[in-house]
Formats: sequence, C-alpha cells, structure tokens
Amino acid sequence: MNEMMADGIITAAMYLSIILTGGCFSFLTKDYVKKQSYALWAGLAYAITMIVLKTVPCLLNNIAAYALGVLASTLVLCAFDRERMTVKLFLATTFYSIRWLVTSLEVSAVSLPFGSFVGYLNLKFNSATLAYVLFVIQVLLDLALEVLMMLGVIILLNRYFKYKNYDMSAKECLMLCIPSICAVFGYCVKIMYRDVFHMQTGQEIDFYLGVYTPVAYAYYICSILSILVVIILFQEFKLRQKEQMSRVVLEMQMDDMRRSIARVEKNYGEIRALRHDMGNHIQILKGMMSAGDRQGTNEYMTRLEEAYQSVSPRIKTGNPVTDIILGEKCMLAKEKGIRMDVDFHFPSDTNADAFDLGIILSNSVDNAMEAVDYDNPYISVYSKRRNHILLICVENSFAGCLTIDEETGLPKSKKKNENHGWGMVNMRNCAKKYYGDIDIEQQENRVIFCAMLSLK
Repeated sequence: MNEMMADGIITAAMYLSIILTGGCFSFLTKDYVKKQSYALWAGLAYAITMIVLKTVPCLLNNIAAYALGVLASTLVLCAFDRERMTVKLFLATTFYSIRWLVTSLEVSAVSLPFGSFVGYLNLKFNSATLAYVLFVIQVLLDLALEVLMMLGVIILLNRYFKYKNYDMSAKECLMLCIPSICAVFGYCVKIMYRDVFHMQTGQEIDFYLGVYTPVAYAYYICSILSILVVIILFQEFKLRQKEQMSRVVLEMQMDDMRRSIARVEKNYGEIRALRHDMGNHIQILKGMMSAGDRQGTNEYMTRLEEAYQSVSPRIKTGNPVTDIILGEKCMLAKEKGIRMDVDFHFPSDTNADAFDLGIILSNSVDNAMEAVDYDNPYISVYSKRRNHILLICVENSFAGCLTIDEETGLPKSKKKNENHGWGMVNMRNCAKKYYGDIDIEQQENRVIFCAMLSLK
C-alpha cells in the first residue's frame, strides 16, 4: 500500500479523532452550564487548539499538548459561565484522565490484537488491496471504539454525578480530582518505563514481558472504576449530609414550635387569671363609679384593657400555634418597616398538624422578609381552601430576577452559608406529608410562594 496514502488516512483519522473528542467534552459539560451552547463552544475550542498544535510544529509532547487543549476548552467554558468554577475544574481534570485511559485501553484491548491479526492476514494472502482494506478497517475501528468507549464512561459519570448544580468546595474538588490525577501520573510512569526499556534493550516491552500488557489493561480499568467509585461515594456522602442537615434544621424549627406552644400556654394561663379576677375588677369599677371618680375609673379601665391586649393574640387564625407564629412575624415586620397583611385561617376540621403548618408559615414569611423590596415593603399571607385542598400563599414585593434551580425547582440562594436553604427543603417535606408540594414564581415586581396540601 502506498505510504503517502496511508499517511493521509492516518492524518485524516487523527483530525477526526480530535473533533470527536471535542464533541465528547461538550457532551460531558453540557449539563453543568446554563446553556448547552457554552459546552459546544468549549468543545470547539478544544478541537481548534489541538488541530493548531498538531499542524504547527512545536516542542510539546502529547501529554502537554492535550493538557493545553483541555485547558483552552475549560477557559472558554469559564468565560461563558463563571459559576461553579470548582465543578469545571473537576470536569476538566476528569476528562483529561479519561481521554488517556480510554485511548490506552482501546489500544491494549483491541488495536494491538487486531493489528496482529491484520499482519497475519497480510502475510498469508500477500494482497495489496486486502492490506489497504484491512488498514482502513483498523483505523476506523480504532477511532469508533475510542469515541464509543469515551462516551460510555462519560454517560456513567453523568449518571452517577447527580448534584450537577452543586457548588463544591475546593477540598471536595481536590478529593474528586485525586483519582484522575493519580491515573494520569500512573500513565506517564508507564510510558516512561516503556520508552526507557526500549532505549536500553532495543526491544518492545510488550513482547519481552508477557504480563506487561494485561497488567496495563487492568490498570486502565481500575483507574476508570476508581474515578466512578469516588464520585458515587461523594454522592452518598452529600446525600447523608443533606439528610442530616435537614434533620438538624427541622429539629431547630420544632424547638421553635415548642417554644411557641409554651408561650401559648403562658398566655392561656394569664387569660385564665385575668378571667378569674374579672369579678373583682368589675366590683372595683362599680365602686369607683359610685364614688364619682371618673378619672380613676378611666385609668383603671385603660390598665385593664392593656392587660387584656398583652395576653390576647394579635392574629386570630383559629389555632393558638399559628396565632403566635404569625403574631410574632407581624411584630418583626413592623420593626423592619414592612407592611404585613394576614388572612390565614387554620383548617381545624381536618388532619392538618399545627407543627407542619407552622413550619411552612414560619419559613415562608422569613424568606419573604429577606427578599422584600424595601422601596415598597409589603408581605401578604393568606390561605384558600376548596373542599380538601388547602393553599397557603405568601406574597412579597421583590426587586430583581428570581433564579430557579433546575434540579430542585426552587429559587437559588445567594447566601453561601451551608445552613441556609434547608427551610425550603423542610417546607417541601411538610407539604409532601399531605400529598402536596410547594411552588415559587415571580410575577413582575412580586414573588408568590404557594404550598398546596391535600387534607382529610
């Protein structure tokens, strides 16, 4: 077969491999960016960089050249989407490792055995046409298997890495990158050992040491598996951490509910004491009126009214727990200069638990206070009921644009505090106890939170 033709086929396959590898990088990163077009541009940057490095003579070896290609694509990705930089660093490191592991695995498992088979056929039939056909088949088979294996690993990675919108810390990123980094260094050591052996002995280590290829084959598989296993363990750890944090926050809110009940019991005790003394108060007032002490009577009645107002709930919803919660929120809103309207009615003839509704009301009003537009500060809390369906709504003024998390369907919090955002999770859990859910949407300059519950 003509050597020039063979070189042309190899060169075309090399450029096609670069383009398809860039496509694999786009496929890996498309679920981690705001728009899929960003991932396409990153894959294109990888392909262009590698084509330039392959076309223009340079002193870089393959390891450094492909590292530069991944770096260029990552920089383009970060330029378009500047959120979750640590996630992008993890993706770049993992992709760089996968690229070498998959290529080496394909060569060890398929290319070398098939090449030996092709050589056997060429020696047996000694046909130029057959040699050309077999060569083209080998090149296409190597390219197809390399891309398919890379896509297979990427599909597994995307499947097991569920927290795609999670902004991991630098330590978490390092933990996830370590298997990929170790795999790349191991690959470099393997190549150096092979080259040194060839330089010193003039022989290929694969043929001289029979177990070298199977050991390398096992190393590639174990390296890929270690990357996937670390990702799976990380997901399980984050899930347990999420559940634990949710329980901690829920326990804190339950403690708040218990304190609210204690305040209700205290108020009821004061009301009973006031009612018990009401006869004495009436006799005192009668005596003062009979004596013509009009000023003293008015002062006494004023103090009596103040005593009644201090123990009487400011908000009357039909349940003492929600009375206390909304009453305290109204006082807090007043201190902050926020107008708060309440038209909430507790569904007392249903299986609704005051604790659950209290958690929903407390968290939703707190979120509304944090997000309220102080140019027009107002919060409206109301409920609607139709048959067994209860709708709890909290509306607040809002200036800005609400960003929704695609994974949870809930607004993204701008706070980096790890304890922040669990109120949303607890509200959703409370709603799901009643076969319902929560929803938040923005309508022009206001945000409306709704919790739908199905009651018995």
